[in-house]
Amino acid sequence: MSNTTSILPTSEDSSSARGFLKWGGLLAIAYLTIAFFPSGGALIFPYGLDNSWQFALSHLPQSDYSLGKDVFFTYGPLGYLLYPLPVGNALWQAVIFRLTAHLLLGVLLFLHWRAIPNRSGFFSFIVCFLLLNLLTYQSKFTLLEVFPDYYLLMICGLAFSLGLKRENLLASGLAICAVISGLMLFAKFNTGVAAASFFWMALGTLFFQQAKWRKVLLFAAALYAGTVLISSFVFIGGPRQIAMWLKTSLEIASGFSVAMSILGERFDLLECLTVFAIFLSLTAWQLVKRRNAGLVGLAFLPAMFLAFKSGFVRQDSHELMYFFAANLTICVIILSIESWREIAIAAPALLLAFAITAEVRSRFWENNNLTSQIVSFINLNSGLTKIRQLINFSTLEQQVIEESRNNLKVLKLAESWLNGIDRQHDSFSVLPWEINFCPANDLKWNPLPTLQAYAAYTSWLDDLNSAHFNNPYSPDFLLVTYETIDSRHLLWDTPSTWRTVLNNYQIEKTAQANSPLLLKRKPQLTTPDWQTIGETATAPHQWTEIPESSGLLYAQMNLSWSLSGQVRKFAFRVPPVMLELENASGQIVKFRIMPDVARNGLLMNFPPNDFDSLTRLFDCQAKNPVRRFRITGRGADFLNPAIKLTWKKAITPCGRITQPTN
Repeated sequence: MSNTTSILPTSEDSSSARGFLKWGGLLAIAYLTIAFFPSGGALIFPYGLDNSWQFALSHLPQSDYSLGKDVFFTYGPLGYLLYPLPVGNALWQAVIFRLTAHLLLGVLLFLHWRAIPNRSGFFSFIVCFLLLNLLTYQSKFTLLEVFPDYYLLMICGLAFSLGLKRENLLASGLAICAVISGLMLFAKFNTGVAAASFFWMALGTLFFQQAKWRKVLLFAAALYAGTVLISSFVFIGGPRQIAMWLKTSLEIASGFSVAMSILGERFDLLECLTVFAIFLSLTAWQLVKRRNAGLVGLAFLPAMFLAFKSGFVRQDSHELMYFFAANLTICVIILSIESWREIAIAAPALLLAFAITAEVRSRFWENNNLTSQIVSFINLNSGLTKIRQLINFSTLEQQVIEESRNNLKVLKLAESWLNGIDRQHDSFSVLPWEINFCPANDLKWNPLPTLQAYAAYTSWLDDLNSAHFNNPYSPDFLLVTYETIDSRHLLWDTPSTWRTVLNNYQIEKTAQANSPLLLKRKPQLTTPDWQTIGETATAPHQWTEIPESSGLLYAQMNLSWSLSGQVRKFAFRVPPVMLELENASGQIVKFRIMPDVARNGLLMNFPPNDFDSLTRLFDCQAKNPVRRFRITGRGADFLNPAIKLTWKKAITPCGRITQPTN
């Protein structure tokens, strides 16, 4: 570490050059501060998995339930700060958060500008950050609003890099990293883990450098631990609740790479590996030269691995997250380079990384009016407009609230359909995810423990949701839409949950045009009962006959990963595992299953495949039973070949199935 470094050639050491370095940097910071000024408004949109959880993030802090205590999801109790909607106080609190992050960026850039007389890395960062924001720019949102979690991770990198440049700022830089990394766990768990990995790796890179720094490192470690501990008690509760939050968050994180995996183009993966190689090359090069930039890259290494998993497990445009995360990291490394000559050497690799990101972005994001948006951005019109909106924030807030109400009108249910419901006292849950029915109709929402059914990635999470419908606080009504993702089957996503729903709820009103199925809780709640009728064995890709049964028949599948499957699950992702069915009429259909959830028993002989067959199942009516099945798909190749099946016949509900009357 050095306090100052200057290797500018003598020819550049002129008054005009010094004037440019002095005033050009300040003008660049001022320009970026205005151009990247964050927006203060966001709209509620109806329909859709993402639109529903985004509403929930902002609604739950204003309700009797809270994320991390009653509801468990990828995002935590501070998640609404990342993607706020006009619900209660969420919007203005998020504005304060965005302004704080924006101001912190400006302060850190100013301190970097002052730290090194050369300022080669500073001006290179300004150019790279401008280009990256132009690549991100979409619908008038800047990088802070599109990828807020990785933006915060970049700020941690800036703070750490600053401490490496100026020893007297090391404690302050690490303190910023400690607080941001600790709070990020409660905004989004997986990026909170990535931020924690960066923080502890940063401390590790400095621990053996100089003994005098160890007190500073101890202070930073204590600050991180204190931030996490205090936040846990404030946002989550006591020790038991904290343990439950950690258990559930780890269940969601561990199941994601299996349950949500999507295979994409290999070329996209090759592009990702190229960008990762650029990051590694810059880091290794700077480490060999014993530069601070190498320590910054080394600290980011585990975070980049986690960002890779976050982006490429679900490779259906989610990989954009990785490309921008990696480029933000590279920007911080470039900022830490203190030589114009080394900047010039790194430039081709940097341009390649940006070119790959631009190519990927062009394929996944719409470019409607992109040119006019970028022009508005560059000439500061967009930033100045946002500043004016913030000055008159109450008007902006009312505008987005009104537009959001209008958007939700498409989910408005007929008043006659809601007759007999006490909207002040009767509570509603939603399956599988259309939560926005509740705000659109002023219904009292009683959320699932996993917020949305698809997020129950493991058998334990499925059981958690199941208990939600079999306790004194179970919702009075349940709104059901027949929607699935990734070729899944509605009842196989959460088999234990659906057995309990079939047992404890009955049809109040059938689905009509643009309305869900309305279920009402039975007066007496009980636990579904079943009995074991036999055990068989099967193997991947092998057809297995389904035993005859007069009632509903379930198969508890003991699916486990082979060694290669476990390695893929940890290091990357496991391809989808499919279940292929052949029914009595000879028709063959295929659905995706989650191996761990299959332990809870999949309905095999009469799985409903549309809204009508699901509705009939509540009257214990079904037709065209499934005769045989096989476990297939690319993911099946990573299962252990010996698969044990335990067959369970339902006693309640539907111990006997009858043919539908029509």
